[in-house]
Amino acid sequence: MRVAVRDYRPSDRAHVARCLDSLGDHMVRLDPWHRLTRTPDQGRRFVTFALGRVRAKHGFLLVAEADGEPAGVAIAWIHIPTGLDRTLELPTRIGFVWGLAVLPAWRGRGIGARLLRECERRFRAAGCDQSTLGTLDHNRGALRFYAREGYEARVIGLGKQLGPPRHRWPSARKSRQRLRPH
Repeated sequence: MRVAVRDYRPSDRAHVARCLDSLGDHMVRLDPWHRLTRTPDQGRRFVTFALGRVRAKHGFLLVAEADGEPAGVAIAWIHIPTGLDRTLELPTRIGFVWGLAVLPAWRGRGIGARLLRECERRFRAAGCDQSTLGTLDHNRGALRFYAREGYEARVIGLGKQLGPPRHRWPSARKSRQRLRPH
């Protein structure tokens, strides 16, 4: 299998949206709280958001092709702490991988590792001294993958369900309707 990682082109937009939709579906399946949803146009909307962030934050969007077929994407940018953040840690440039998605048919073949390593290479070239990313605690496969790549937990977010038991939760559509202002 030949894998090539390259910069995003406007003609890749549908592929990037498909990858982000696939990632969204995966995360919804893994969510034990059943709070995550994926709307039909979510991938398309995330591409627009990501391209804006990439432009504003000196980032990049990478596309992986396997045997000439689009197989995955990585979306990343550089965070330079300002204000109060600068008082909490040494001044730094932080590379942030906002999204890393490989289509299901291509998972487990080293494509995610190629994308992640290219992100790290670009971060180093931009003067970053850290690479950060996030995933759900229940995404055990991703956690194992990131650990193999040298990532470790640094900040842990905790949550507590305050609503009814999961089996009694309203559908996402009903909850959105209920949360609208009257």
